[in-house]
Amino acid sequence: MGTMQTWRKAYGALKDQTAVGLAHVNSDFKEVDVAIVKATNHIECPPKERHIRSQ
Repeated sequence: MGTMQTWRKAYGALKDQTAVGLAHVNSDFKEVDVAIVKATNHIECPPKERHIRSQ
């Protein structure tokens, strides 16, 4: 099972590098696009209750 996790991490890193490279070449908002890629991860999980609670 460890090799699947390693593969997922490697694939995620490759996707991130590709997205950053494309943002540098094609985007009008390079800094924003790069920041979004760096601030997110590849683990899907529901948002925390405190983030979706309306006040």
